[in-house]
Amino acid sequence: MKLLKDSFRVKKKLFFGGRLFYVRCCAHILNLMVKDGIKSVEYIIDKIRDTVNFVNASEARLVRFSEVVQQLQLHTRKLVMDCPTRWNSTYSMLTVALRLREAFFSYNEREVAYVACPTEEEWDKIEKVCDILGFFNEATDIISGTDYPTANLFLSQICTIKKVLDDGAISTDNFIVEMTKKMKAKFDKYWGECNLLMAFGAVMDPRMKFVVIEFAYPKIYHGDESMRNVQHVRCLLYEMYEEYVRSSEAELDGDGGIAGGSSRSTTNSLQSVDHQSNSK
Repeated sequence: MKLLKDSFRVKKKLFFGGRLFYVRCCAHILNLMVKDGIKSVEYIIDKIRDTVNFVNASEARLVRFSEVVQQLQLHTRKLVMDCPTRWNSTYSMLTVALRLREAFFSYNEREVAYVACPTEEEWDKIEKVCDILGFFNEATDIISGTDYPTANLFLSQICTIKKVLDDGAISTDNFIVEMTKKMKAKFDKYWGECNLLMAFGAVMDPRMKFVVIEFAYPKIYHGDESMRNVQHVRCLLYEMYEEYVRSSEAELDGDGGIAGGSSRSTTNSLQSVDHQSNSK
């Protein structure tokens, strides 16, 4: 990474002094937030894992569980085991288990050796957790996409996550408040400061342009901080444009060409157009 930065710096292609060169993985931060949030129900998740292992341990147990599911006329037929290193697979395991919660209770009555059935209160907690994790799962699926550009989608997804956490923080349910508090602490650690690259990616999307910043920032930041960050992004966008103009003019001069027009007058024209667009 250092060698690459030095190479760009020598060629005068390292804009903003390298401030946009290194960005933490958005999907990884979501993963860290979820892990902090589900720590309070880890013991319940272990019960569901133990249940899946218990049922799948023998053909007889699997058949007996399937009979219970069929008698209850449940649409989901098969339990799912998660991969502990992938939180969204844990989310899938929990959502499937929730659809089969009645089967867990019935199976518990028939199978003497089964001792890992969650209580009603524990199921209620898992249901609340899944309601919140659903937003994180959707954001992770969108951000981790490989068939389309993703950097322009980060800001809107992060805005949604912030809204979910803010709503959880003022919930009347103490369990939700405690869970979202841990997740919000991680959010503020990584995204408490204005993320320039995330903002630039959103602005460069022709469907959103700068309007997305003016819409999202009041939801992510509070009061004067929101307006300061909006102006900060606006100023740095023009600064980046200026750097590209100077770089292009230097290349034209080096090739014996004639740089067309002044960068300052071009920027002023852009600012005028931007102002008119905002007025509309």
